[in-house]
Amino acid sequence: MDYTNNSKDKSEIDLREVFNYLLKKIWIIALVVVGFAVISFLYTSLFVTPLYTSTSNMFIISTASGAETSSAGNWSIGKQLARSAPEFITLDFCNDIAEKMNADEYDCEDILGEGVKFSDYYKSLTGKYKISGAYILSSLKVTSDDETCIIKFRATTLDAKLSAVITNVVSTSFEAHYKVIINSDSVRTSITDTGKVPTSPSNIHKMRNVVLAALIGLVAACAVLVVIFMLDDKIKTPEDIERQLKLGVLGAIPETENEV
Repeated sequence: MDYTNNSKDKSEIDLREVFNYLLKKIWIIALVVVGFAVISFLYTSLFVTPLYTSTSNMFIISTASGAETSSAGNWSIGKQLARSAPEFITLDFCNDIAEKMNADEYDCEDILGEGVKFSDYYKSLTGKYKISGAYILSSLKVTSDDETCIIKFRATTLDAKLSAVITNVVSTSFEAHYKVIINSDSVRTSITDTGKVPTSPSNIHKMRNVVLAALIGLVAACAVLVVIFMLDDKIKTPEDIERQLKLGVLGAIPETENEV
């Protein structure tokens, strides 16, 4: 008997048999997929703390004129200024903002509501009377890219209104602060997009997480079942005898129920 050929035949996978095997186990696959999806939904709903992100944009560009300065040159200078801007968001800068916010020197009524002072709102929100510069700095993400003259201010906190207040106050304060730092009349800045109060968390995507978990469950269930199928070398049908042992089947005894 040629055992080499038998081993080779055992290692070969008939895709149709695998597919039929998976169809027979479709209920297991369905249970795993539903289980992964339910676990993902419950975890996202119960254990993920919602965070809210508000974004504002500031445009900055050089307006210098002269024989040696072109529009492309001004645009290039604007991109360089935008790239350097995040370096000026320091703790001292944020401490100054926090001091003015605690003293209600910034008008936040449009966001917080008519007649609501920021200090009162923050106290009712956190139980603390004052917001700190360190908290403002930790909630901020200031970025720019190499293709535009836009500086993006993103504030992420546990409260939607607080995020909008921080991003708007920081962007407007930074606009005035940056002009003082540059000390040049040939640089123009403007707030192109103010921060809005977010209506949904920025870190929770229930539907996306559920779909992703379901796909992972589908792949995992199919992979485990295929491995089980490949490791199962039991002879179940006459075809298994012919394929694995290279022996012809002369006859078969049908299965009958035992009579009592």
